[in-house]
Amino acid sequence: VLYNDPEIRHIMVDEVNFNPDVYNAIVYGIEGKHYNKIDDNTIELIPDSGYVTNVPWMVGNTFNGYLKAGQDAGIYDETKKMNEESKVSKIMGFTFDQEPVKAEIAQCKTVTDKYMKGFAFGMFDVDETLATMNEELKAAGMDKIIAEMQKQLDAWVAANK
Repeated sequence: VLYNDPEIRHIMVDEVNFNPDVYNAIVYGIEGKHYNKIDDNTIELIPDSGYVTNVPWMVGNTFNGYLKAGQDAGIYDETKKMNEESKVSKIMGFTFDQEPVKAEIAQCKTVTDKYMKGFAFGMFDVDETLATMNEELKAAGMDKIIAEMQKQLDAWVAANK
């Protein structure tokens, strides 16, 4: 129940983002039990240790993370440089108003819901099933959704030059 307290939540978020020990414990577990250190910044996971999150990018500040054996030592510097040099999309701030095509969106969602689990778990022949799904999406109004979004985007771009 402590995590319901906003002050406690703030402290927890700060810890996972700014404390490398907390970040690495959440992501990799316990040294000697779930991983072994190769050097100060590099670890090797212990196979079958019972703790494999495999999602360091989902938890806190990844720049606080250990490198795994075989990772390039400069990966974090390269990533920081790429982040700093990236350009903001010209359509940042655009919001699609779904109201004009809400029926078509609902119909397309029904189609994608029908197929996505099968694709995710490899239950379908991709080429054959994807073609069928795309036909059903077209029949459900996919082209109308795309046209409406393009119309709104064109208007937004013209108004924000």
